[in-house]
Amino acid sequence: MEVVRTMLKPREGEMNYENLEDLAWNYMFISACLSEDDYNKLREKWNAEGGHKVTPWWLFVAQNAVVGINI
Repeated sequence: MEVVRTMLKPREGEMNYENLEDLAWNYMFISACLSEDDYNKLREKWNAEGGHKVTPWWLFVAQNAVVGINI
């Protein structure tokens, strides 16, 4: 199975932002909503890939988090 990394971004026209960095707070909120286990797994992967020296945490969350609905 091929894994394709896509960035979690708002739909066009849903949020006003000029640069992706303007959404950093939103991704920090998403990381705070992860279960402790998922947060730790994501943090370990981020650290293994170089941590903040390579990718800001909020951007790593944007690239690796999936938002879903369970109804």
